[in-house]
Amino acid sequence: MRNGLVLCLLLLSLPAMAAVYKWIDKDGKVHYSDKPRPGAVEVKPSVRVLNEMSSSVITPKTHGSTETQDKAITATVSIVSPQDQQTIRDNNGQFEVVAVAQGTSDNFMWQLMVDGQPYGDFQLNGRFQLNNLDRGEHQLQVIASPRGSDKQISSDKITIYLHRHSKNFPNSPLIRKKP
Repeated sequence: MRNGLVLCLLLLSLPAMAAVYKWIDKDGKVHYSDKPRPGAVEVKPSVRVLNEMSSSVITPKTHGSTETQDKAITATVSIVSPQDQQTIRDNNGQFEVVAVAQGTSDNFMWQLMVDGQPYGDFQLNGRFQLNNLDRGEHQLQVIASPRGSDKQISSDKITIYLHRHSKNFPNSPLIRKKP
């Protein structure tokens, strides 16, 4: 009985491992399907990509020995969530942006840029909560500045697409009312 249950569960999971096929129609449009067709190529999913950018060399301010003044720090700032070209669906325009700095142990002040404009003030960590962002395409970038320095490290700009319910239907049950 127990072996039969395991066998049934394995058979049920087979459709979840189906391949994805890609083809281009006569108008040049790209299509994807789980069913093969003439001219279709099987697509293998790519691994998750980390959006990052190398920065210029930062020379930290120090008070004391000249040994540390000669040391330069190379760091990168990356947006790890959301990913570039990601579509976010939230009827209240709320989501979180997470950024990290690699290659240094410095303490940073963090600033989020949305469509080239600062979103909020500088803060002590790389987690940003966005609220009531308009639907559509947005460019996100994070700037990190080592404390006590006027140098800045910027991440690559990423593009996200925010889907929200239309403002033309304010009484829709899909829109949560804020208290």
